Amino acid sequence: MDQSAQDAALEARVGWLEQDMHEVKLTLRRPERLIASIQAQIPHLATKAYVERVRGDLETKIAQVRGEVRVDLAKMGGTHLGLVAAGITTGAASLPVLARAFHAGP
Repeated sequence: MDQSAQDAALEARVGWLEQDMHEVKLTLRRPERLIASIQAQIPHLATKAYVERVRGDLETKIAQVRGEVRVDLAKMGGTHLGLVAAGITTGAASLPVLARAFHAGP
């Protein structure tokens, strides 16, 4: 290979390397901006202790509501049972009438 051909090949390789390095530099700038953005948000994030306290508060409130619902259901239990029994009885009594009304046979 003569000297001019080697110089041309070397020039091409250096050009590719320069282009690759430009892309590497652009790629490395993006994470720096992302890291800076994340670091700016850190002071506004909740701490683990705060999240645990809120979780405890929510668990307490859920337990209170669950207890209230149980008490309300216990108070209404007799009434609801009576209504369900009446509905079943009424439904069973009206089945023969409905069967005759909708029967399509001879």
